[in-house]
Amino acid sequence: MLIVIHSCTPDDNTPPVVEIELPSDGAFVDAGDTILVKATATDDEQITRWVVTMTDDAFIPIGPRIEFEPSGKNVQIETDYPIPIDLASGTYYIRVSASDGEATTNAFSQLNLTGIPKDRLGLVAIVESNGNYTARYRMDGQAWQTIADLGAEFVGADLSSETQRLVTSGWETEPFRVFDLNTMLEVYQRDCQSAPGEPCVSAVATDGEYFFMGMREGRTRSWSASGQLDSDFTTPEFRYPRGFHFQDNRIYTVERSFADNFQRWASYNADNGFPLQEILINGSYVDAFPVTTNQTLMFSNENGLGQMRYYFYVENGFQLPIPGPTGTIQAAAQRTPEKYFYAQTDGIYSIDLSSTNNLLFKGGVSAEHLAYDGVTNELVAAFGNVIIGYDANDGGQRYLTSPGGEVQAVFVWFTR
Repeated sequence: MLIVIHSCTPDDNTPPVVEIELPSDGAFVDAGDTILVKATATDDEQITRWVVTMTDDAFIPIGPRIEFEPSGKNVQIETDYPIPIDLASGTYYIRVSASDGEATTNAFSQLNLTGIPKDRLGLVAIVESNGNYTARYRMDGQAWQTIADLGAEFVGADLSSETQRLVTSGWETEPFRVFDLNTMLEVYQRDCQSAPGEPCVSAVATDGEYFFMGMREGRTRSWSASGQLDSDFTTPEFRYPRGFHFQDNRIYTVERSFADNFQRWASYNADNGFPLQEILINGSYVDAFPVTTNQTLMFSNENGLGQMRYYFYVENGFQLPIPGPTGTIQAAAQRTPEKYFYAQTDGIYSIDLSSTNNLLFKGGVSAEHLAYDGVTNELVAAFGNVIIGYDANDGGQRYLTSPGGEVQAVFVWFTR
């Protein structure tokens, strides 16, 4: 099914019209193929930018990005696109984006790809011991080893199996750093300047392709896997990013305000950083996951009670809370667009939103971090100084391991 998404600024109600001629929707391809992409765009203003890339079934970019800077109101492109050779079999999309400088339209053509099975490599964790933070990894069945000493500050980390990169950062004196997980060496670092004693970095994340730094000054920057600056845009006055979510070629930020201390869910055009929409978050944000195009499931806490709400981009609104949580949600993980795990102090719960079937998955486990591994069907739970792997079907314990400190973050590491 061909999908077209428009992202407009308030002053531009006529976004470009984009049509993909090739590849045909539903085409069958193999990993490593080079395919022809043909598309056209029309607009009442000048088309200033084209971007061709490939996404997974959650519309997260996973392939090279080819950019053009044409000029005209009726333009077309024709380019060869190299499909990465190391993709697993599944549904993917060619995404063609056209921008007139104010509005962007994203058109998608579905690909049915035969590829290389994805394998799990192991776990990566950030741990704290005696006030010092360390990035560590554990290949499956082996002992924990150190990637790097991260110093006395830690604000966040994220992992991209697509680029085999780990990003970490402190908030002031410890820099934003990106590591190559194949060599366990630092690829680059970026500093964030602030007044002495003032925090600078407020959030860290990756969309799978780029690495994002949220800054207390009210700014977001991102860099490629090799360290090239990709984006640099500001948030509204007195607000700064505290978290990121990436979906439908939009950057969602969880923003905190210096003025009123509320949290807001704001979206920006991923191509140019233009602000799109915003809405207040009831309570405090925990996590968010893509459900389908323009639909997100958000986990939050309000007055000590966990909340699960669908957010719809088109309406820019939340639905009423979904019944289930009975206490504060500490962490959440997505199994499928309909099935989730979430952790409370009394245990880990599983919920199927197609039937609102809410079950106690593992009682007495007060998990602080959760991650789901769809390759081995495993739920990874971390609390204190231990990480436990559970069979996601029956809850049977597969292993218990200590990474050498209090777990601050845990990620499942895959081949590309």
